[in-house]
Amino acid sequence: MSQAYQQAVMPPKRLTGEMLRDAMLSVAGDLNLKTGGPSVRLPLPKEISNTLLKKQAEVTTDASELRRRSIYTFARRNARQPLFDLFDRPDAQMSCARRNESTTAPQALLMLNSDFTHDIAGKLAAGLSEKHGSDAVTIILEATRRCLSREPTKPEIEAGRKFLEKQTSLASTFQGALADYCLALLNSNEFLFVD
Repeated sequence: MSQAYQQAVMPPKRLTGEMLRDAMLSVAGDLNLKTGGPSVRLPLPKEISNTLLKKQAEVTTDASELRRRSIYTFARRNARQPLFDLFDRPDAQMSCARRNESTTAPQALLMLNSDFTHDIAGKLAAGLSEKHGSDAVTIILEATRRCLSREPTKPEIEAGRKFLEKQTSLASTFQGALADYCLALLNSNEFLFVD
């Protein structure tokens, strides 16, 4: 490979927390594209909201507003959203010329275990199941197109089919197995990084 080509290729860039939230809402078909208006107050985990005054922990009551783009979320210095915070949202108490990018274990744990990611994976699975029933191959094709913006390879289709079979026997339902498959796609490097 020539040196000029190596210099011209941009290294993969991980999505910021805000971009990641928007991408997950979008693939689940849940992103509210409304522009303008007041900030949206997203719910905080109980371990954070319990430390705040009642007014500081208020949440926007309109559920459709909670799915607006992350640029419209209300930011409070002492009540930071875990997804944004773990994915390197700049400190609001000082100016930030360049956003740092870290890779830590809590990022992966949040993506695998948070209520938000499980909710998104469940909504994506429900939409795919509603549209395609329990046709595993068609669902794998559609899920890969939505999450990774490409066609799956034959080995990926076979691995996905085997995964769904095994998870269905463990989870007792195809819907639960499909949610696990969608969660795996949302946690893949191909979803988390822009190439």
